[in-house]
Amino acid sequence: MAAGFWPWVLATPGLPLVVCEGWKKALALVSHGWAAVALPGVSMGIRRDAETGKRRLIAALQQLASTKRTRGRSFTIAFDAEARPSTARKVGAAAGALAQTLRAAGARPEVARLPLLPGTTKTGLDDLLVARGEAALAAALADTSPR
Repeated sequence: MAAGFWPWVLATPGLPLVVCEGWKKALALVSHGWAAVALPGVSMGIRRDAETGKRRLIAALQQLASTKRTRGRSFTIAFDAEARPSTARKVGAAAGALAQTLRAAGARPEVARLPLLPGTTKTGLDDLLVARGEAALAAALADTSPR
């Protein structure tokens, strides 16, 4: 097997992964000990099959979630908290769709509920980390209860 981070992740199916929006958030997570996958946007982890119309994971997530070795991997989806209700609904729907698609691929996904920081219109996990520290981020990533 080739050396490097991603081959190691593939060879370590018990390693939980956090899926977030944007590389800065992923770097913030990695710098504090979490393994993270960055998406360029909340809807960028899945595609619709042109023939069937069914949702499917992008290739990288498919490999991390559903190979014989990685089935059952734990994923935490941690998209930004949004103040605007219409945006919050869209982000929530995207997180739910990604969770369903990951589950169908054999993974164990959960959706984290990041708090909205006072005086902000949105809060990403990097914002939470800077404003409240690593313990607050860990608590937010563990908060996967339905709302």
